[in-house]
Amino acid sequence: MGLSGSGSFKIPQIKAKVVIIEIFSMYCPYCQKDAPGVNELYLLIENNADIKNKIKLIGIGAGNSSYEVEVFKKTYTVPSPFPR
Repeated sequence: MGLSGSGSFKIPQIKAKVVIIEIFSMYCPYCQKDAPGVNELYLLIENNADIKNKIKLIGIGAGNSSYEVEVFKKTYTVPSPFPR
């Protein structure tokens, strides 16, 4: 994403013209249902050299702990670095 270091960051620090933010919850049935489509979108962006550095997709686990985010990632085979 063009970020240096680790920890918190601000959206404008992401080096991209467009940043798509996916808000999800491990407990949300709609989020669970949409996970494969979001994964597909992420891979389409990352595998297209023309847009890879122009569009970035990040995920935010609303109200989820780091553990819950990791469970969501594993359960729905979410590619890194999404979600955060």
